Amino acid sequence: MKTPAPWGIAVLTAVSSPVGRWARIIGGRAIIAGSIFSGGWALGDR
Repeated sequence: MKTPAPWGIAVLTAVSSPVGRWARIIGGRAIIAGSIFSGGWALGDR
């Protein structure tokens, strides 16, 4: 198995921290809200 790159370890550490968790929550909600407000495919062609 290959050893992960140093930047990969830094990304995993950041994402698994409490700040990273909140960033994923807020980012996910922003993506959902953006798709709803843009009238994306999830709303259908009505």
